[in-house]
Amino acid sequence: MIERSCLGELMTAVAQGDRTAFGRVYDLLSVPFYGLVVISVQTESCQVDREAAAEQAALDAWTDVWRDAPELLLRSRRPLTSADAIAWITNKVTGSVASQARRG
Repeated sequence: MIERSCLGELMTAVAQGDRTAFGRVYDLLSVPFYGLVVISVQTESCQVDREAAAEQAALDAWTDVWRDAPELLLRSRRPLTSADAIAWITNKVTGSVASQARRG
C-alpha cells in the first residue's frame, strides 16, 4: 500500500507527466474519492441514472487531475505536501460533480 505521506511527491511527478505516478495516485485515492462522488451525485443530481452520472463525474475528475496537474505544481511556492494534493484533488472531484449536476 502506498503511504499517503508520499502523495505530494507523487503529484509532483504526475505534474511532470509521470504516468506511473498517476496510476499510483489513482490506486491510492480512487476508492475514497469515488465514494465522495457517489454521495455528492445523490444529493446534487436530479438525473435518473445516478450511477452513470457518478461514473462520468469520476472519469471527468481523474481526467482533470491528469490534465491540470502541471497547474498545481506551477501555483505552489513550496514542495507539494500530501495535504496540498488531497485538497486539490478534492476540488477537482467536487467541481466535476457540480458540472455533472448542471449537465443533468
